[in-house]
Amino acid sequence: MTVDVLLINPPDTKSKYKKYFNIRIPPLGILYIAAVLEENGINVEIMDCAATDIDYAGIEDRVKKSDPFLVGITSTTPLISEALRSAETVKRVSDAYTVLGGPHATFMHGEILRENASIDYIVKGEGEYTFLDLYQTLRSGSDPGTVEGIVYRLEDEIVENRDRRPVDDLDSLPYPARHLLPRDTYRIFDSSMPVTTVICSRGCPMQCSFCASSA
Repeated sequence: MTVDVLLINPPDTKSKYKKYFNIRIPPLGILYIAAVLEENGINVEIMDCAATDIDYAGIEDRVKKSDPFLVGITSTTPLISEALRSAETVKRVSDAYTVLGGPHATFMHGEILRENASIDYIVKGEGEYTFLDLYQTLRSGSDPGTVEGIVYRLEDEIVENRDRRPVDDLDSLPYPARHLLPRDTYRIFDSSMPVTTVICSRGCPMQCSFCASSA
């Protein structure tokens, strides 16, 4: 089945403490993006590789099967290598656009684009409406220079568009698209009961230089 968008939470291949601290929680960032896409009639699938133990071969198989137009990959600093390898896997078997988001991509966008040809676009900051705007722009063949909140290559140059204003009213966002993931997968310390998470605020009033959550 062909899909418009495939969102990927990369495999976690580094955590040697998994057998002691088995914490699997839903990736709310991409669940919110998926919800906004679905609200606008876009067909989307999610792969939470870290929680479901899917490896790169699994990503390759899913991309071949789903044939997405665009693939979004989340990136944190501990798992940036896994995120980039996921993008390389996608490009090896598909012509889909690859988009990297998340805190690491937000702050290291120039370095990532200069050093990784497998990444086409980077979404900075809150991704819901930037991702939607980028998808609609690429689908229509329009100029990505109009999309706020993205960074991309144009020939040999790195182009950084104007930042997108954060969402002022979180209640305006649709509920996360939890139905796209197997709920029983998410547990803490092998609890017999499934768990979930919620977000009631975004950002932080402090300005710590080492943290990605400052307002």
